[in-house]
Amino acid sequence: MNQHAHQSEIVLKTPQECMAETVAVCRQLGDLISSENKALDARDVKPVEANLKQKSRLAVKLEKLLSDMKAQKDTLKQHGDFKVMAQNIQKEMDGFQAAAKKNVLLLKTAHQTRADTLEMIRHAMDLQRPRTETYNKQGEVSKSNAGSSLINKAV
Repeated sequence: MNQHAHQSEIVLKTPQECMAETVAVCRQLGDLISSENKALDARDVKPVEANLKQKSRLAVKLEKLLSDMKAQKDTLKQHGDFKVMAQNIQKEMDGFQAAAKKNVLLLKTAHQTRADTLEMIRHAMDLQRPRTETYNKQGEVSKSNAGSSLINKAV
């Protein structure tokens, strides 16, 4: 495909279409994060990894749309339904931000729970480790939880 053919495929959007797409993408991102929050509330972390690419894609798209709208704000303000669309965008952004804040807290909680669980397992394994018995210079037996090592020892 040559450059001219590629340029002819680019479709310029009207300001209304751009604002409507911004609302739609924001809603999709909010819905995705809300569904992830429900799973995290139920202690199911599997959707987190599955949603990473989709969340990233939607966030980048939303950022681009908002950047484009900001660059065209004077043109957008000339349209009669600008205030209504701006309010719709703000409403969706507020919902998305609330879901995102909850998502951050739930992800931190899941991370801390996993870290605590691993620490308990590590501790339990340390308690089950066989104790090393060694003789000291006086011929007495001493017990240690540490594993034996010949590093820096003369035999």
